[in-house]
Amino acid sequence: HINSIVPTVIGSLILIVFTQLVGPSATLGFSANYKVSLIGFNIRNVGDAIFTVFAMESETRLVIEVCGYCDNVETRTLVLQAFHLGYTAANIIGPNLGGILIDNFGFQFATFIMGCLPVPSMIILIGIIAFH
Repeated sequence: HINSIVPTVIGSLILIVFTQLVGPSATLGFSANYKVSLIGFNIRNVGDAIFTVFAMESETRLVIEVCGYCDNVETRTLVLQAFHLGYTAANIIGPNLGGILIDNFGFQFATFIMGCLPVPSMIILIGIIAFH
């Protein structure tokens, strides 16, 4: 299971670090810069892809090995739909929460919070992968 933990952590760290490049950055202390923000968003998306692929594979193995499901298309589709549900919920909740944060605390704080959101997910997922 170490093979899934390492890329999951790397993907999460990429998400956390490169989200902070979206300016104006609260943690790095620079003002808005279009090029840096564009680079930050693109590399952040690569981290998201790494995280998602390996986390989904780990969850699939967990469902098959621990819960006793068969390793077939239906099981993998079930896991994929669970991940999709999480992304859909994030797309509904995220803009509303982001708007509230920006209105009340500013863009820098909202970007900082957005960059820190993968931390609890990473910790929970590593716990599930490592201790099942």
